[in-house]
Amino acid sequence: MLATAVPVDLVAALKRHRGASENWQAFPRSVRRGILEWIAQAKKPATRVQRVQETAEKASRNERAHQWRR
Repeated sequence: MLATAVPVDLVAALKRHRGASENWQAFPRSVRRGILEWIAQAKKPATRVQRVQETAEKASRNERAHQWRR
């Protein structure tokens, strides 16, 4: 599934964290798409909630969720 639209639950989570929406919009489109696909691929509802929360929290710190670190 190719995720392109920001889901309602992520929009709400981004609004709850100061600066998260602005930082999210500043991420490259490919990064946003990868994060959206990661969220959409969650098999359990609890996992999806956790991924949405992590995405919003990290975006508020201008960090990208679900990224490899060296």
